Amino acid sequence: MTSNILRAALLAATILSANAYAAGLTLYSQPDFAGQQHAVRGEESDLSSSGLQDQASSAIVDSGRWQVCTQPGFRGDCMVLGPGQYARLDPRVFHRIESARLVAGDARRERYSRHFGHDEGALELFAGTAFRGHVMDLDADMPRLGGRGGGLGISSLVVNDGVWQLCSEPGFRGDCETYERGRYGDIARLNNLVGSIRRVG
Repeated sequence: MTSNILRAALLAATILSANAYAAGLTLYSQPDFAGQQHAVRGEESDLSSSGLQDQASSAIVDSGRWQVCTQPGFRGDCMVLGPGQYARLDPRVFHRIESARLVAGDARRERYSRHFGHDEGALELFAGTAFRGHVMDLDADMPRLGGRGGGLGISSLVVNDGVWQLCSEPGFRGDCETYERGRYGDIARLNNLVGSIRRVG
């Protein structure tokens, strides 16, 4: 009986380990997944030994969400790549990636989606820069967030659908910025100052 339990535990551990290993990011030196390639699993704070430092032009994310940054140690300009194929990387990181890591938070997002009965919203708001921290999905206008930020601390966002306007004051007043579909790892002058949000397109 004990041996069966041990075997089951070892099998479960092996499966978990295999799944963790399978989750990876592959970087390519040329657009359209051509040229030299390098598989990243877990975390690489300095890609200088990979041969792809400042050379990555395209990428494939098998699973998970990966943060890529233009300086070693996850500094500089950063953005997050979700599962999918990127035949040509965003200009912000094209030929500039020097570090990459798996971003924690997918489990939190899944729990959030299950709890509220939906998947990612048209607009995803993150408390921290580079898509880190608490995440809030939004599909409708919010004319008031309780003043400047309302405790949400919005610092980065992802627009999955539509065009959205964020303003520093309730009622869509104050300093406003418009965001089209895409990923914005740092909303700069509106960091922690968002008082209202609406869809404008």
